[in-house]
Amino acid sequence: MANITEFKSRLSGGGVRPNQFKVRLSFPDVATAGAGASGTSLMDDLSFLCEASTLPGQTIGKTTVKFRGRELKLAGDSRTFEDWGIDVLMDTDFKLYDAFTNWMNAINNLADNTGVINTELYQATGDVIQMDRDGKPLKTIKFIGMFPNKLGDIELDYKTENQIQTFTVDFSYQWYEYSSTSTGGAAGSGQNQ
Repeated sequence: MANITEFKSRLSGGGVRPNQFKVRLSFPDVATAGAGASGTSLMDDLSFLCEASTLPGQTIGKTTVKFRGRELKLAGDSRTFEDWGIDVLMDTDFKLYDAFTNWMNAINNLADNTGVINTELYQATGDVIQMDRDGKPLKTIKFIGMFPNKLGDIELDYKTENQIQTFTVDFSYQWYEYSSTSTGGAAGSGQNQ
């Protein structure tokens, strides 16, 4: 019969805590123009002001073949990923919000529906680093070829008290790579195809 001591021995390191993480994002030049900060400064700010993130889900496509009333399920040809999302605390100089707005405006200009065509100019990389309780990295998820596709609503309300304003950003990306420090190297990758 299983007991609490055996259970405790299976929960390596006391388990991963969802509040022990850091987000890093390499802001492209199109995002920093007019944002009042450098890409490095914005990356540093975001690593503190990103209060929530996700590790997106993924789906492998499937195909089904019928045979005499039964179904044979086979792996399909595609692998797709959910968008990556972050929640950010709003600073009073709006640096991060302005950077994401500039980034999206470079992709599709508000005034005239034009935008940069070269993907090198608007795609970037971003990391979610999961840490142990001592702040040491356990696993890093690196999103490749990412760009913001949605800047969420910001609610303003007279009745809201004792809160800091936040905003959300959703990103599309080409694929991700992950590494685990506990295994000493790259653990694998996923790629949109």
